[in-house]
Amino acid sequence: MKLKDLGIVLVVVAVWGFNFVVIRLMLGSMPPMLIVALRYTLIALPLLPFVKRPNVPMRYVAAYGLMLGTVHQGLLFVGMQVGMAAGLASLVLQTQAFFTLALAVLVLKERVRPQQLVGLVFALVGLWLIAAGTDQSANLLGFALVVASAAMWGVANLISRNAIVKAKGPIDPLSFMVWASVFPPLPSLGIAALMSGTSSIVTAFAQLDWAGVAGIAFITYGSTLFGFVMWNKLMARYGASFTAQFGLLVPVTGMTSAWLVLGEPLTLMEILAAAFIIVGLSISMFGGRLVSGVSNRLWPVKPDPAAAEIGTGQ
Repeated sequence: MKLKDLGIVLVVVAVWGFNFVVIRLMLGSMPPMLIVALRYTLIALPLLPFVKRPNVPMRYVAAYGLMLGTVHQGLLFVGMQVGMAAGLASLVLQTQAFFTLALAVLVLKERVRPQQLVGLVFALVGLWLIAAGTDQSANLLGFALVVASAAMWGVANLISRNAIVKAKGPIDPLSFMVWASVFPPLPSLGIAALMSGTSSIVTAFAQLDWAGVAGIAFITYGSTLFGFVMWNKLMARYGASFTAQFGLLVPVTGMTSAWLVLGEPLTLMEILAAAFIIVGLSISMFGGRLVSGVSNRLWPVKPDPAAAEIGTGQ
């Protein structure tokens, strides 16, 4: 990887990790579903006139936008509001990889690999350690909501995969994201009114200061637009499997940021849980290549001259 691209991916990881701190700070002055509504409104309104409609059926775009925005991020924000720590939320949310895997097996009939099952076991142990160390009902509810958010992210990933299959040619990630952003604002605003009351929404706007504007801008344009556009470009350049490994740093930057900025304590149980989940994700994504590399070093396969001749067309 070029040094410039390495710098970009590390900035993206840092932005995504710090995003959980910004969300926690914003929840102190704004209803969670209002943040979701504003996030996608500020993506769709200024950019929609300049971005072509993606070449996929609009039902997939709408379903993706609603599931990713209103459902997945709504559950995440509410979970953090009722007690889930920002650092732990950044960690637990990464289990979406296993929910995506489970849905792909059940719905798309994809085959599960042995290392994915091993990785799942490690991640489940990590989640159990977090749940076991949660002694307050509010924190346990927050934990459950963030786990549900990870599951809904998995559903959104499945919708995205189906959209790619149904697409008439390659999909522009920016176009897909901008058009999908049209659908979350109104439902999210309606849910915000039901959960918090219209008076809370009016008060939030009335009390909005420059710090709040900066927070919304960071969540909208830093985490969502910059983060996902740069990430997708890097995946196109270096491949998904290579780029995905940097995603394992998001919980590290998230928990570190929460510790430095919010003063969230890191207990030994939480550190152990983080280790299990990150190891589980690593085994699931890269275990096959690791085993293959070790076996090739221990038992190298001698090249077949006949096969070499066939392969070179001689």
